[in-house]
Amino acid sequence: MSNNTIERNVIENNIGITPYSGIHIESGSYNEIHENCFINNEPQAYDYGSNNNWDRNYWDPPIDVIPGSAGSKDNDPLPHCPCFPTPTKVPSLNIFGLTVLTISLVTVALLKLRKF
Repeated sequence: MSNNTIERNVIENNIGITPYSGIHIESGSYNEIHENCFINNEPQAYDYGSNNNWDRNYWDPPIDVIPGSAGSKDNDPLPHCPCFPTPTKVPSLNIFGLTVLTISLVTVALLKLRKF
């Protein structure tokens, strides 16, 4: 495998298929591997190539150096998987918001009951 671009893939749950878990790159290759999600692979990847660029991938669990003779690493790992939507934070309600929500729900329930 040489002169490839591998982007926006989910590489997940490859366990016990040693040595070909995750991505396995042989010697004499040059590849760009970016914005992929490596999740729960054992190992996450192997790199026996040269000049492969692994920057900007998501690793769960995180790794420091990609196993193999190349000594490759992801110098700019991503904090979340780009292949999945970023989780949004649901705002919390303070006492005022909770009171307004409760009154609104009770009002709607009473109006529905009144129709019957």
